[in-house]
Amino acid sequence: MRPLKYILTILLAAALAACADNKPTDTQRSPQATATPAPTAPRPLLIWHSFTDADQEAFEQIRLDFEVEHPDIDVQLEYVDETVLLEQYTSAVNQGLGPDLLFAPAAWIPVLYEQGLIRPIDQEAFDRLTDLIPEPVARSVFMGDSPYGIPYTAEFPILYYNRVRIPTPPTTMEGVYEKAQLHQMVIPPTFVATSGYYLLYDQKLMDWAGQNLINPSTLEAYLADLQSLSQKTGVTFTLDQEPFKQGEIGMMLGSSADYPALQAALGENLGTARLPAIPPQQWPTLIRLWPAMQNINSTSQAVQDGNLFMNYLLSSEIQRRWFEQTQRTPVNTAGMDDNMLRTVWGQALSWGGGWPLPANFEDRMLPTLDQAVQAVTLNHEDPKTVAERTLSALAQ
Repeated sequence: MRPLKYILTILLAAALAACADNKPTDTQRSPQATATPAPTAPRPLLIWHSFTDADQEAFEQIRLDFEVEHPDIDVQLEYVDETVLLEQYTSAVNQGLGPDLLFAPAAWIPVLYEQGLIRPIDQEAFDRLTDLIPEPVARSVFMGDSPYGIPYTAEFPILYYNRVRIPTPPTTMEGVYEKAQLHQMVIPPTFVATSGYYLLYDQKLMDWAGQNLINPSTLEAYLADLQSLSQKTGVTFTLDQEPFKQGEIGMMLGSSADYPALQAALGENLGTARLPAIPPQQWPTLIRLWPAMQNINSTSQAVQDGNLFMNYLLSSEIQRRWFEQTQRTPVNTAGMDDNMLRTVWGQALSWGGGWPLPANFEDRMLPTLDQAVQAVTLNHEDPKTVAERTLSALAQ
């Protein structure tokens, strides 16, 4: 007969084995033990803007489409009236707050840069930017050695022609003169429209601090060229576009922003052409840009997400849709359906010069230069006298 101790040992082992057999397997355990962690909430990306009407609708659709491709980012659009946008942004950022991206006039870049309220675009983001848009456009928002904005739409002078009257547009200024004699041409008496003549001589107008850089001899030569142009047969300096819209004349120098109205008036008869060459140089254009800026308070993650959003906005497909829905000129023309616009506008952006950023360029210098243009083209005043008077006014 076996000892009692031996029997108890056998019984204990059997009991433990039974317990092991009854222990739940991995597939039998309660759901709480293997529940999937709750999904992480999308990262917010706050954008302040002043878009209205078609611009706002297009921007909202872009936001929705972006979030489909980037479900981990929650783009939050907040409208702020432009009359108070700068004040509200400045106040918020000084309190350590504010949006991650600010869509605002380019003239605000020097102001916010001076106050240290926007951050420079990092080199990697800038390199990607120049893969999407012409480098002159990307470099037009530099302060010192760094870009402080990301342009997304533009405006610049362009040559329009009536295809019925002029089947093939001129490619040189001599060709323009010949076509004007036969079919007439209108030119706005403004500095922006005629700035190509000035930029041929010198592309310096104003530094980032708002100091006048206009060269006296350059200004005089520019005004003399315009006066000579105004005396060409068939050339008329006027703001009246109706004769061209009615098909009564063959050519018009206008803004890229004029395209929707002109296309509505002339339909398939409307042609666009690059500004003619003035040998040995191509006629450059003065490009006005609208940028987005990055908040100095944004986290590194928000900066990365903001760069993703801007890359999406600047992609050829989204820029095409932006133009179709808003009629605002894109900075990336590669995706445009109209081959003529894609080529002509792309060349204008590649050959152009950036609109000076300081606010007093538009508020003070442009009106003064416009008066000078009108003095020599409409009133036929002496270019040298007008140049001296203009420089004196700008110095005050």
